[in-house]
Amino acid sequence: MDFVTVRIQRHPGMHIYHYAHYEKMALRNLMSLHGVKESAVDQLLREHRMVDLYKVVREGLRISKPSYSLKAVEAFYAEKRSTEVKKATDSIVVYERWRENNDPALLESIRQYNEDDCRSTWQLREWLLTLRPAGLPWYSVEMAVDAKAKTARNKSDNIIKLEAKLESYHQRLITRPENPSLDPELAKLIDSLLDFHRRAAKPAWWSLFERQDAEFEALLEDPEVIVGLHAPELIGDGERYELYRFRYPEQDFKVTA
Repeated sequence: MDFVTVRIQRHPGMHIYHYAHYEKMALRNLMSLHGVKESAVDQLLREHRMVDLYKVVREGLRISKPSYSLKAVEAFYAEKRSTEVKKATDSIVVYERWRENNDPALLESIRQYNEDDCRSTWQLREWLLTLRPAGLPWYSVEMAVDAKAKTARNKSDNIIKLEAKLESYHQRLITRPENPSLDPELAKLIDSLLDFHRRAAKPAWWSLFERQDAEFEALLEDPEVIVGLHAPELIGDGERYELYRFRYPEQDFKVTA
């Protein structure tokens, strides 16, 4: 995240390209698990700097392949892979083999696989640009700067003060200048508890924003929502509100009264 923050400062219009949602999910999980770089990660997500090329391909192209996996799509723009590890599940098996015999060649094969994935993602972006309709407006640096300024204005003074106070507490608990005898593990626990509720609420907000951009079919499989509500019918007055009946496609969900 330090690397990314520096890059953003140097290149305000910068974006991070990935394929499918794993990278975004991993960043959020690491942030939640370790309690570090929370503001930087939130800012990255808030400014929509992470671009999922899978969504671009899925919603913009129809291809002659049985799936839209990166390995399937790259047949149109890249040479066939020659490395031993050709997909993520292979890398898991190879890694388990490495744990058993510590053969450095096995780790090298995983490194090459990851390098191939990064190169393929870059090649995919370049290929998509060649297919891009000429008349579409570009997402400009000015738009990114304006979005950043708007985000800064929308960030309330209370949040800024809270983050500054939490950072002060964090430094005092880690260095313990006022109480050197305080047990380091206890200090770490106190530090984690200070912002627990705000941090614990973040996954619910992440899910809310993701569902706004999700495809209908994906939402249909999501048990946390009811999708496709339509044709509201007023059926009477309740004690406090008007009562409506909605129709929706057959689906499994956990929502209760």
